[in-house]
Amino acid sequence: MDFYTGTQPDELRKSPKGIIAGTLAVLLLLGAAGFTARVVKDFTPIESEFSAAESTVVPLISEPEPTSEPDDIYITETIQNTLLRRGSMILVNNAYGYEEFEEDLVSVYENKNEFYYVSSIDLLMRKDAVEAMNEMMAAFHDETGLKNVQIVSGYRTKEHQQELYKADEGEEGSKTVAKPGHSEHQTGLACDFNLFFGDYSDDFDGTGDYTWFAENCAEFGFILRYPEDKIETTEIAYEPWHFRYVGEPHASEMTSRGLCLEEYIELLSAYTYDGEHLEITGLDGQKYEIYTFPADILSDTTTVPVPADQGYTIHGNNIDRYIVTVAIGTSPTTTTLPAETTTGSTETTTTEPEETTTDEETENEE
Repeated sequence: MDFYTGTQPDELRKSPKGIIAGTLAVLLLLGAAGFTARVVKDFTPIESEFSAAESTVVPLISEPEPTSEPDDIYITETIQNTLLRRGSMILVNNAYGYEEFEEDLVSVYENKNEFYYVSSIDLLMRKDAVEAMNEMMAAFHDETGLKNVQIVSGYRTKEHQQELYKADEGEEGSKTVAKPGHSEHQTGLACDFNLFFGDYSDDFDGTGDYTWFAENCAEFGFILRYPEDKIETTEIAYEPWHFRYVGEPHASEMTSRGLCLEEYIELLSAYTYDGEHLEITGLDGQKYEIYTFPADILSDTTTVPVPADQGYTIHGNNIDRYIVTVAIGTSPTTTTLPAETTTGSTETTTTEPEETTTDEETENEE
């Protein structure tokens, strides 16, 4: 059987149909060549409205600009969790009690300057708070010429607070006396003022020349702890005489935002090590970066990330986390408080104060 192999070339040339098809193909090729020649002949290049010198090359992928400053470098510091309840930023109120330590307490009388009085030689406060107090009282005297402010209450023991609490409203609670174990006076960071006139004393109401304290205390690291417009938050009645040392830059930031300590501690908890940091400038122009880090409550210690090349402080908030305050541009040193401090002294002196009230001491409360 013969297989079909298609029409061969020589057969196509002999076929009349093949001759006609070939002739038509030749004519079509000649026509196409002529049309192409006319198109090429009539083509006029379009002039660009931009010259070659003005043209630019736009890269498909833009290169990132190099950064001039390297990323911050952090290391870690392992601290005892007792520090959570220590430092000038701890929150002590009806909700959060204070586990008493023998803080770095000193006699105010033995360390004060000549611009204010103390009601007792036994009155104690934290050393850093007394140093700041001296600066504040000197500035008040420079501004007003007055030096009749007297500290009538500083550090108190829990037992002393219990006596004051019972004397006020008993176990039913009080708006003027904090519960035992929940008083700022147990920290050594708080104090109460009155006015001393040599042979008598008067209440400190924060009016007149004495409005200066509420308006300027933040410059020295103090806050008016119980403002009149924060009673619902602090749960303590307005006390114009009660000041609390928290240190800079926190005092000025708190005051500028119009926050009490409870509100400020809540604000800081939103600024975390691995999130956004709070950047502020102190009254002296020093820039700070602040963040918090949760305490490892299941361990005796917490490993806190800290900058390797900046000075910083670590303070507990007495609740659940540490507050790291970085002083931008300062040398890489830490002022973390020790877990236990025993340098304070509670011994009384045998010398008499330069002037004391003749009336029986009356303690303003919280």
